[in-house]
Amino acid sequence: MGKSEKLFNVVTCISYVIVVPIIIFLTLAIFFNEKLFLISYLESEHFIDSCVEISEDRIDTANDGKLVLLYGKLATKDILTDPLFKVSVDNSTSLTRIVEMYQWEEIKEKHRKRSGKRDIEYYTYSYHKSWRREPINSDLFHDKKGHENPKKTLHKSISIVADDITIGAHKIPSNMIGNYGPSETVVLDSSTISLPDADATIKGNEIYYKANNKEDYSIKKSDSLSKEKLEYLEKLPKIGDVKIYFVKHPVCDVTLLAKQNGDSFTHYNQGRKSFFDIKYGKVAKKDMFKDITALESFAMWMPRILVFLVMFFLITIIVNKYKYYGNILSVSIPLFIFSASIFFHWIPYKTVFALKSLGVCIISIIMTVVAIFLINLSVYKEREKDFYDGHTFSKRNDNFKYEDNR
Repeated sequence: MGKSEKLFNVVTCISYVIVVPIIIFLTLAIFFNEKLFLISYLESEHFIDSCVEISEDRIDTANDGKLVLLYGKLATKDILTDPLFKVSVDNSTSLTRIVEMYQWEEIKEKHRKRSGKRDIEYYTYSYHKSWRREPINSDLFHDKKGHENPKKTLHKSISIVADDITIGAHKIPSNMIGNYGPSETVVLDSSTISLPDADATIKGNEIYYKANNKEDYSIKKSDSLSKEKLEYLEKLPKIGDVKIYFVKHPVCDVTLLAKQNGDSFTHYNQGRKSFFDIKYGKVAKKDMFKDITALESFAMWMPRILVFLVMFFLITIIVNKYKYYGNILSVSIPLFIFSASIFFHWIPYKTVFALKSLGVCIISIIMTVVAIFLINLSVYKEREKDFYDGHTFSKRNDNFKYEDNR
């Protein structure tokens, strides 16, 4: 036995001593985590079953503190008014003033090119104009000259939410509704709007402020341009122009999932779970829990996948010498552990899911048996080859002669 072979055997023994206990620990962790997943699933099922569907017409004090489901139409008597421009709307849960400024925007692109035997990275910068709600600091641009933006925008965006929002006899906390539901642009009435600035004009459903700069950087006037062309260019937005428009969220039909708190609602907190959701239109009870159960499902599968990959890596270390057949074991053994754990825990509750995992379990057993058989076969052939390589057999007059070449 050569030194390299002895070293390989020592390394293999060390890997067995370190890796095998870790695999055993991960197997126990898989079964433990699967139990936690099952408990979380059963809790969610309990909440779905115990959730009470209530009527919008009356308040039942017996449901206080319970998780409830309410379907109905939002309503409010509040008149929402913008304090600066005096734009007003009714039958809406919120009114939002949106302020946008026409600005330069920098686009930075990364490129790579071959120079001799090296790859060189370099960047290019391009600039275009767009309406943006937040001011863009042009001092940070790569090419500042000719791309200057105003330091701040005129006026600010604000949102006004109705205080008194109800669904039938129930009050809905305004901080839980906010800008919910489909939105609509407010149609402006010039006779009722207040324009606090002399340079403000109304264009359709927008309040427009033209920038002080008389000449946009991209427009170069010349005598060759016709009067119509110049008028067209003058109408184009220029850097620093500001437009203001308003958006409202009209009252609409909603489905609410929350804890009943007297004549109002709040978050339902139970252990690690928190329930409060509102959806547009009439939604079935099961569907109201879909987002929560989908998040839980993601939380279940991510640890499974990560542990599977770790086990695959560890088993690969042990069976690496067997190459292709060892790779089969690296997949089949973790697959068997996971599918067996899923089947064991979920068969009483999700039969179809558990039976599918049982099928995977059987396939993984077959893969393992086949891999072990092929590994043993390859080891036998390798030893047989080594034996014949070290000895010589000859046949003379029906008498075998054996010579040891070692």
